[in-house]
This record gives sequence, C-alpha cells and structure tokens, in this order.
Amino acid sequence: MPLVRCPDCLSAVSDQAPVCPHCGRPLHPRKLPDDLEQLSCALVLEEADFNDPNLAALLGELMGCAEEETATLRGQTPLVVQRALSCAACMETAQRFGRGNSLSVYLDEDAVPGRLSRAQPICSCSPQSVPLHFPRPLSFWKTVGAILTALALWNLFLLILGFLLASV
Repeated sequence: MPLVRCPDCLSAVSDQAPVCPHCGRPLHPRKLPDDLEQLSCALVLEEADFNDPNLAALLGELMGCAEEETATLRGQTPLVVQRALSCAACMETAQRFGRGNSLSVYLDEDAVPGRLSRAQPICSCSPQSVPLHFPRPLSFWKTVGAILTALALWNLFLLILGFLLASV
C-alpha cells in the first residue's frame, strides 16, 4: 500500500483512502460531467457581511422565511441558501449578493450539515464588486529582499545628497 501526502496537512495517507483521516480533505476529486447544467447544485453562503441591510431581505426571499427569522441566522455560516438549482442559476443568484459575501456552489447531495464541511465546492463565486483573489503577504525571503532593496535605495539617495551638498 503506497503512501501519498495530503495537500493540506502534508500527512502520509494511504493512496486507497477517500479522505485524509487527519484533516478530512478528499484525496481523489470527484469526476464531474462535462455539462455542468445536468447537475443539481446548491448555493452555500460561506462568509457573510451581516451588517449589510439588504442581506436579510435577500436571504428571506431566497430561503422563504421572514426577515425577522433571518436575524437568527447571524453567524451560522456556512449556510445553505438554495438547493436543487442548475449551476448557472446558482451563479446568477450569487451575483445578487452584495459586497463582503462569499458563496460557493456544491453538489446538492453534499449540501447537508454532516457532509458540507468535508465536501469540495464545484466553484466559488463572489459578487463582481469583491476581488476574487486577495494579495498574499510576502514570504520571509521576499520581505528580506524588500528591506535590503529599500536600504540600498536609501544609501544611494544619501550618497547623491552628499555629493550635491559637497559640491555647493
């Protein structure tokens, strides 16, 4: 039984295991059909800006509950917003959410509380006003390089300034 490394926790795992026993990440991604419109999908709210005044009304409309009931959903993310939709319908609905909300599309069979934490999304979507990728912080060596470059430029500036003041 050969061992492979889990991409998330880097632990040694059997190549026959469907998920990593340490972190729960699926090791063998599910093969999806070429035509995603055949799939029954669910839209899941991963992160929400509960200070957004339109969020309660939108959740109430999509989930079929009163706006007062949506106040009890605060902090209960991930939250299944809609189920049994096509992939395109999920993407269109995701664009209705405002800034600061992050949504993912899962297979409908995975959108249950016990499986949702271990399932891989088909795709993640954010409203167009939110950037899809945030800049990552610099690594240690890139930070060292940036500091050394700044010091070299500062010394060059002082050298030029010294020549200018000496010539006056």
